[in-house]
Amino acid sequence: MKETNDFLSQNSMNAFLVGLAGLPKDELKKAKLLFIRNAIIEYNNQKKQLKNFLYIPVLGWLYLLLNIPFISTEFENQKNKILNEIDIWKEDLVGETFVLDNKEIKI
Repeated sequence: MKETNDFLSQNSMNAFLVGLAGLPKDELKKAKLLFIRNAIIEYNNQKKQLKNFLYIPVLGWLYLLLNIPFISTEFENQKNKILNEIDIWKEDLVGETFVLDNKEIKI
């Protein structure tokens, strides 16, 4: 799960924001939209990987038992970071729709 955490980390976000400097408004919107879509894809992929891993009987249960608090907290943090980015950039993303955890988010 570290990959998603790194993708949404403060350092990654800062590097992304520096890259936005000087972009025209339409390119800025495209970049922000792509960032959020990629974050949602990464989040969904990490959840799928965990679900697939849990199908391995012994390893899955052992991992789950040892990491239940960490897993739920990590996914909740990632989801909140995505929702925060959507909220911060909502003016730039008017008319867009995202799906996160099977819930539609319309801007």
